[in-house]
This record gives sequence, C-alpha cells and structure tokens, in this order.
Amino acid sequence: MVAWRIGLALVGALACALPARAMPPPGTAQTATSPANYAELARFFAAWRAFVAPPVRGGVADYGPAAIAAKAAALPAWRARLHAIDRRGWPQGARIDAQLVEAELNGLDFDLRVLKPWARDPGFYANIFADWSDVPAHEGPSAAPTSIFMPLRGR
Repeated sequence: MVAWRIGLALVGALACALPARAMPPPGTAQTATSPANYAELARFFAAWRAFVAPPVRGGVADYGPAAIAAKAAALPAWRARLHAIDRRGWPQGARIDAQLVEAELNGLDFDLRVLKPWARDPGFYANIFADWSDVPAHEGPSAAPTSIFMPLRGR
C-alpha cells in the first residue's frame, strides 16, 4: 500500500516537473498545415450548404416536384466540382474533410433517389417542437425553414 502511494506521488511530481506545451491560438494550427487549395474546398462547402437549403417562397420551403427535380439535375455538376479540387499531397485531416463533404453529397443523392421524405413522410412538414432546444437546427428530419419565430399570417 505504501509503495503504491509513493509511486503515485512520483508520477504526480514528474508530471508537474515536465514543461507544459502551450496550445496554439484557435485557427492557427489548421491554417498552418492546410494545403494551398484547401480554401477552395471551404468555399465549395459554403456554397453547397446554400444549395442544399430549399428555396423559400412566401415563408414556406418549396419541396415541389420542380424544385426537387432541379436539385437532382444539379447534383452531378456539384459532384464534378468537388472531384475537380486537386487533393494530391493533402494531409490526412484535409483529405478526411473532403470525404465528409462528399458524404453530404451522397446523403442528398440518397434523399433524392430513395428516402424522399417530402413525398413519403407527412411528419416531415410538421415542425412541432415540444420544448426549447439547445440545438439551433433542432436536428432531425423536418422541413426547412424550422424557424420558431415565423410570424403568423393575418396578425
């Protein structure tokens, strides 16, 4: 029992004696190791997120056949743009980021071809939240926009 306490005290003393490494300021570590064309992926992702959001007409998201067909028709061009970004020599973290962006493209493709929640799931349009959420987008399948501050018509 005494030997165990002495060992623990030695480990604690050694840990305190080692110099502490300072953490770099936020954002500096990533930019220092990012490849030159990584910003192209970041711009692509921002544009992609804007594309994925449904068009809103009169405060209501448009999931009509024409809007869905337009998204489906544009998807191959988005995929080609992503694959055109040269990833040669990218560090592993940057390559994983590109794979995550591609996974989002695959997710929309799956939604458009297979799931089709706007056509199959009436609950997709029911934006009912039983309680306040600490998650801004309320996570989960629901029709956008899910703003809880939408003004009521006629008021």
